[in-house]
Amino acid sequence: MNMGDRIKELRISKGYTQEELGKRLGLKKAAIQKYENGGVENIKRSKIKLLADALGVTPSYIMGWEEPTAALKYQSSEGLSEVEKELIFSYRKLSHDNQMKVTGIIEFMFDEESATEEEYEDKIKRA
Repeated sequence: MNMGDRIKELRISKGYTQEELGKRLGLKKAAIQKYENGGVENIKRSKIKLLADALGVTPSYIMGWEEPTAALKYQSSEGLSEVEKELIFSYRKLSHDNQMKVTGIIEFMFDEESATEEEYEDKIKRA
């Protein structure tokens, strides 16, 4: 897998469009397209660091010098159970729209737990 493939795979797994990733890096969508398609041979080190930070891996992984398991250790997973890690991994694979839906469901569930039975019935009627 080349650097462009790694960038594209990570971007998709995070649920980012090329435009969204570009905005995070201060670049245009066209620059991300070029990175992913191999149109840029020598990406500046500063951009590789920004890419790695935005995509949650090490710069070494972006460059192809490190295996995925080592690169993903860069992400803080301290104190998470295996189930929590799997949920986060699955969430990151969702599209942005579906991530927002999941977030809404979770927020609704938190509200539901704190609401009295009457408040819950009112929410159901309004939904």
